[in-house]
Amino acid sequence: LGGVAQWCFGTPREANMRIPDQILKSVCFLCVNINGEWSYGGTGFFVSVESEVEPGRGFIFLVTAKHCVVRAAKYGSLYLRMNTVNGGIEFVRVDGGWLFPKNEASDVAVLPWSPDQTKNEFMHVSVTMFATPDVVAIKNIGPGDELIVTGLFTQRYGQKRNLPIVRGGAIAAMPGEPLLDD
Repeated sequence: LGGVAQWCFGTPREANMRIPDQILKSVCFLCVNINGEWSYGGTGFFVSVESEVEPGRGFIFLVTAKHCVVRAAKYGSLYLRMNTVNGGIEFVRVDGGWLFPKNEASDVAVLPWSPDQTKNEFMHVSVTMFATPDVVAIKNIGPGDELIVTGLFTQRYGQKRNLPIVRGGAIAAMPGEPLLDD
C-alpha cells in the first residue's frame, strides 16, 4: 500500500460524506535526518488488533511499505513525524523490530509499537475495517466500487502539523492472479 491506508466501501458513498477523524488521525510521516535536515520518504498508519485471548484488550501496530523501511536504513534511524497533543509536531525514532512477510512480493512492513499517547495525537483503525477476502465476497466489492485513500502528501507536509489528505476513486481491477514483476 506504499504506507497509505485504504478502505473499500461496497456501497456508493453519500454526498458530502466526511471521513472520520479516526481514519485521518491514523497516518504519520516516515522520515530520516540527513545532515540536520529532515527528509520525508513515505507514510505509515496505525492499526489495532483485538486480542483473541483477552477480549477488550488490543494491540497497536504501525504499518507501512517495506521499501520505505529498507530505504531509510541506508541513512541511519527511521523517524515518524507525529502531531502532538499541544498542537505541534514531534520526531519519534522507531528503530528495529519490523516484521516483513515471507513473500518477497509483499511490500508491507509492520512494527508492533504505539506512540506515547500523553504526547502524541493519533488514532488507530481496527483491522475490522479492512476489506478482507471475506468482506469483499459478502459485500460483492469489485471494479467500479468507490475507494477512499488517506495519507500524507510528502511535497506539502505542513509547517506546524501533519496535514492528512484524502483521495477517492474507483476500484479499477481485482486480483485474479499473481502479478509477476522483478
